[in-house]
Amino acid sequence: METLSIFLILVMGASLAYPLIFNRYGTVSLSIGNLMVYFAILGADLLGKSALAYRTVLDLIFFPSDLTTYRFYTTMTSSFLHIAPMHIFMNLVFLFLLGFPLEIKQGSRRMAALYLPSAIGGSILYALLSTGNTPALGASGAISGFLGALVALYPRDEIPMFLGPIFLRRVPVFVVAIVFLLMEGAYAFTTNDNVAHTAHIGGLIAGMLVGAASAKIGFKKKEARAISTAGLRELAHSDEAKEMLERIEGETDPEIRDAWLQEFADTVACPRCNGVLEIKGNRISCSRCGWERRIE
Repeated sequence: METLSIFLILVMGASLAYPLIFNRYGTVSLSIGNLMVYFAILGADLLGKSALAYRTVLDLIFFPSDLTTYRFYTTMTSSFLHIAPMHIFMNLVFLFLLGFPLEIKQGSRRMAALYLPSAIGGSILYALLSTGNTPALGASGAISGFLGALVALYPRDEIPMFLGPIFLRRVPVFVVAIVFLLMEGAYAFTTNDNVAHTAHIGGLIAGMLVGAASAKIGFKKKEARAISTAGLRELAHSDEAKEMLERIEGETDPEIRDAWLQEFADTVACPRCNGVLEIKGNRISCSRCGWERRIE
């Protein structure tokens, strides 16, 4: 395996590890990881290292035969590979359209944890339905998993979405999923456009299964309880911050509540020195001036 391939696998791991560890910036972190991989391979090509770029892609791309040659890691690494500017641009657009609503509702940790199972599910279904050994790459299978999770958890919630060439600001999730499945199914079995449509369907199915499982078992390792945000109200000067406080106070799921608390801290500023605030346990504090409030 090329040294560049190993480095890019570390980049992929870091972009996933950050939201998993810190429970914040999941959509942004995954976007940065995808962009870094794309520009690293593009940079190698532009700097006259085309052979290195080609070998790196071969190391990381998914071939259906990888399931029988034990290159299972490519079911994941291929989800960070893109071949053209429009390819990565459109995937990042849909990453924000689908990943960000899921992150807001479930927290960065759960959202990021869904990326790899969806990528793997997409790769496996693509391999099972493929008639040759044509490789597949791109984040779209993993991103489709976010739609699957939204369908399983919040089918009637509304999200902004492209339906064909039309952009709509509010569309019920279940409508998006139905249109998505119809379009991808039609493309998969009636066209040969070099797009892995079956990987999109596989990612969506994997996301639905993981999302449904997470709802059933709950992942609630701490005692579920509501908290008071009275000590935080002096910080909420915008409608956005006030809405966050309402969500925090009414949320009983510890992980989701912690994600909202972190989002609130990132949105507001220290009332004493206008510095950056951070959440530490049951306190919100400013490391610059020492201002602190307890979260009851």
